[in-house]
Amino acid sequence: MTRSTQFTCKQFKPTFTIYSLFLMLGTFACDQESTQDISLQSDLSVQTADIGTQSDFTPIVSDMSVEADAEAGTEAGTEAGTEAGTEAGTEAGTEAGNNLPDTPPPPRGEDQDEDGLEDYWEWQLNAPQLFHWSSADTDQDGVLDADEDKDMDGLSAQEEHDLALWIAEYPETTYSNSSPHPLLKDLLIQVDQMQDQELDPRAFWMSIESFEALASFDLTVPPQAPLISNKVQLHFLVDELLSPLDLQGDFQTRFDLLANSHAFNGQLQDLSNINPNRLIHLISADQRSDDLNRAGEIINHPENPQSAGVIIYVGTIESQHPSCGLSSPPPVPFVEIHEALSGTITHELGHALQLGHDTEVNGGINPFNVMAILEGCVSTRQRYHGEGNQDLLLGATEQSFASRFSLEAFLLMDFQNKLSCNTSNLVNNGQGIEH
Repeated sequence: MTRSTQFTCKQFKPTFTIYSLFLMLGTFACDQESTQDISLQSDLSVQTADIGTQSDFTPIVSDMSVEADAEAGTEAGTEAGTEAGTEAGTEAGTEAGNNLPDTPPPPRGEDQDEDGLEDYWEWQLNAPQLFHWSSADTDQDGVLDADEDKDMDGLSAQEEHDLALWIAEYPETTYSNSSPHPLLKDLLIQVDQMQDQELDPRAFWMSIESFEALASFDLTVPPQAPLISNKVQLHFLVDELLSPLDLQGDFQTRFDLLANSHAFNGQLQDLSNINPNRLIHLISADQRSDDLNRAGEIINHPENPQSAGVIIYVGTIESQHPSCGLSSPPPVPFVEIHEALSGTITHELGHALQLGHDTEVNGGINPFNVMAILEGCVSTRQRYHGEGNQDLLLGATEQSFASRFSLEAFLLMDFQNKLSCNTSNLVNNGQGIEH
């Protein structure tokens, strides 16, 4: 049984209007616990004109050949992914911004302190006061180096070490710019994709850049020691190709979809050293047949993290984009399909880190924050392209020309309470932390 609750937001900006959103709540009669579909229609229902409603106009599309563009992008992205993954594994920690230490490196493949961490890997971290290859408990705090979680990202140094070795050996399974690092926050995402709904590789790379861009806040909010930067490293681990499935309004189908593909059943089935519970689960699908404007959503579950996660509706996004641009002079860049995919992924991962939407609770909605809700072409270009913004603390800028988190959103991220990893539900009755 389902019920609908009306939720109204007001945006106090020159170009914004009052609009209504609808949250779908799935209620379980046995215990009256409910689950919310927090990613509202307005997250991803992109209007393609600055006035009127979707029924009032014909969407603007670009003159580009989308098919050719996607094919070229996929090819380039795959090549880049393999190359980047190999480099990440080889460098194994230096990408974090550290220079290699002056001391001679220990031999590769050895573990003289028998802590489970390769000596050479510890050496490359260049943090001998915290991770030294000759001591199993370098800082003498009673916690073995392998069990440390100094960066408070929910992953032990052992897990980050093992994943670094995996990326080096199987770069084709991972979209990752940098090797996992125990002094940088790492966010792991398990990706299962329905057949014919595979995500454009460029979307992965753009989302990776969106989280890495959090390093731009280092000067404003210095990283808390022993972190070496506010940068967050995303690692998309691509696992399984799923059979197509029609998704509608009922939650049970989506619960079952997430739970049944939770285990590593595809390319990652040999990744035995990493528990799937450490990864945010993301699935790409075609569309919600009951809501053709929804391009992504967070699925909360009353009690089981394995039944919670993120779903991205590729078919819906492809039907709505390219959009919000002009070909005639003066030209306005279109929001392309891969940009919309990336922005949607980044937005939903923000929810998975307990972020709610950017609302007026702190004095007004910031349209440049990726957690803002889209309500028309102006807000769409502001969120995706930073139109009219030069302040990186607000999020997307004209210089970045891509989705970004605001400083306010960044400070609210909770890496200890990730959806589908540590919890099955978002705080604030499933809505996350509004800001």
